[in-house]
Amino acid sequence: MNFNVQRVTQTGVMIALSVVGAMIKVPAITGTPALDSLPAFFAAVFLGPWYGAITGVLGHLATALTAGFPLGPLHLLVAFEMGIVVLVFGRLHQWHKWGAFFVAFVMNGILSPLSFVPFLGYGFFTAMVVPLMVATGLNLGLAYVLIHGRQWVLKQNHA
Repeated sequence: MNFNVQRVTQTGVMIALSVVGAMIKVPAITGTPALDSLPAFFAAVFLGPWYGAITGVLGHLATALTAGFPLGPLHLLVAFEMGIVVLVFGRLHQWHKWGAFFVAFVMNGILSPLSFVPFLGYGFFTAMVVPLMVATGLNLGLAYVLIHGRQWVLKQNHA
């Protein structure tokens, strides 16, 4: 990971946008699915996977804060998982763009809530899987538009 003032500043902007996204919720029993990971996915592509992961971790903690930490300390596990999802997305996006979106969707929308079965049971999984898939689809879909829209604009300016 290469630290420089410009990347750190840009990451700060992505984190701030992630906090704003944390306030745009997808209805669920916990109140935590939100548009907080959209800036993290964007940052993973344009700033680097580690910067995106940091944005994802802090974005989830902002989401948990705005929902009142309904899962208590388990939100640290969710934040860690979000960082891993964004890191994997950023790495895969360098090789296979569509594969990165698919893998991130499965990891965040299905595997992440499945990891809570030992703690909270299958009832929690069934209650959370659909809202998380919706939120993940929105975050990834909007990230796709921004990522490829930015690339299109850059190509137009250099043409």
